[in-house]
Amino acid sequence: MIIETSWEVCNKVGGIYTVLTSKAPYMPASYLAIGPLVHYEEFKEKPLPKKFAIVKTLEQEGIRVKFGSWKTEGKPDVMLVDVSGYWHMLNAIKTELWETYKISSIRAGHDYDEPLLWSYAVGKVIACFAKKQDTIQCHEWLSGGTILYLAKHTTLKTIFTTHATILGRTLTAHNRKLYLKLSTIKPDKEAYNANIEAKHGVEKATAKAATVFTTVSAITGKEAGFILGKKPHIILPNGIDNKDIIGGKLCREKLESFVKKWFPKSFDVKKALFFSIAGRYEYRAKGVDLFIKALGKLNNQLKDKTVVAFFWIPAAVFGEQLPGKKPPLSTYFMAPEDPMTNALENASLTNLQEERVKVLIHPQYITKKSFGMRFYDVLRGSDLGVFPSYYEPWGYTPLETAAVGVPAITTDLAGFGRWVQQHKGKGVTVLKREKKEDEEVVDALAKEMLRFTKLTAKQRKELGRQANKLAQQVDWKKLIQHYKEAWRIAHA
Repeated sequence: MIIETSWEVCNKVGGIYTVLTSKAPYMPASYLAIGPLVHYEEFKEKPLPKKFAIVKTLEQEGIRVKFGSWKTEGKPDVMLVDVSGYWHMLNAIKTELWETYKISSIRAGHDYDEPLLWSYAVGKVIACFAKKQDTIQCHEWLSGGTILYLAKHTTLKTIFTTHATILGRTLTAHNRKLYLKLSTIKPDKEAYNANIEAKHGVEKATAKAATVFTTVSAITGKEAGFILGKKPHIILPNGIDNKDIIGGKLCREKLESFVKKWFPKSFDVKKALFFSIAGRYEYRAKGVDLFIKALGKLNNQLKDKTVVAFFWIPAAVFGEQLPGKKPPLSTYFMAPEDPMTNALENASLTNLQEERVKVLIHPQYITKKSFGMRFYDVLRGSDLGVFPSYYEPWGYTPLETAAVGVPAITTDLAGFGRWVQQHKGKGVTVLKREKKEDEEVVDALAKEMLRFTKLTAKQRKELGRQANKLAQQVDWKKLIQHYKEAWRIAHA
């Protein structure tokens, strides 16, 4: 049996959710996913099978398990673990991790305590029923407690997959030039200074305690070597399920209709180009800052074209906005100190009539229910996806953009960007960002976007065809082999 644990099982947070749901149809029949009991929307409860009945004995300790299936393609078996009655054990668990792995958690907060408690409890759950031939694969530090428990109390084979390091993500968010300083960073000291030593400690200990350590890209593998002191045994690149992306009717027409309502009589929507950026709100890591600066330059360079730049980035909001005489930057009211809106105003992108670049932020998750279109459909309705990331261990959004037949821009600091370079793919442009100053990248991005505006419709369509062809190579049908190899290594 393959047992896979993640905080994002039946719990959409970020890219790991996409990994798990898109990969589910290609997992073996004897597969079980384990997540936290956070939401019920994607979970269909079923009677607990006899082979798992022993987990009921953990209820006396405060660990409650619900069994069912995940409402996603493949409908994999799922256990959701509720630790609301297990909090009395937190200090004992922290003490054990200090004594065994020297993980200091004195300054840790709830964002550490909850996943630690959950993942440790998951370790106890798995230990109840798993057999020696089973393989347990855990994603990110949030599942690290599972491996740390199993490594101490069992001989089960485990795989730890990190999609980013918590320190790398944190330093990037604080505008630190991670890749320029990687070889000279003192990880434990930096983690302490950033008050993430507990999370870093779990991640570091888990990488070393696991039977097999993996990352999702070569660039993250290099980062892990310096920050965690452990190089990956194997790289597990993230794939997509291309057949799930097929469909979506009248995507362009629906997006054009939306733009017409937001910018009434401002410009000819049929002749406008739509650029999109999407993902979690990681302003620096996702390159949102550079995209805005490059759009400011593009605004001054365009003469006879209009570009509508969409920001599909969920953020904190304070109620829905409606289009007015001067179209707002966002479909929702955002905080006064919001970095995106402030940067747009500083770049003179305010949706004035005379501006050639129009901007529209939609700071909510895209669903058919809330927006009338799926996320893939808004990508399909765009002309270009722009993702100038600084910290992007893989990079699903440019891959998803390519998969729907739309050209994309990424960077050589994204795992997917490195993959494109390695495979000499077309339809996806890889900007050089490694060892480059921000302004150099801004100039290069503005130049690339301006070049794109000068292409004919036929040329843009051909780029989209090439991008789609490239994405076919990153289908789980092909990439699942890397997971199978990791499972084999664990028992070698």
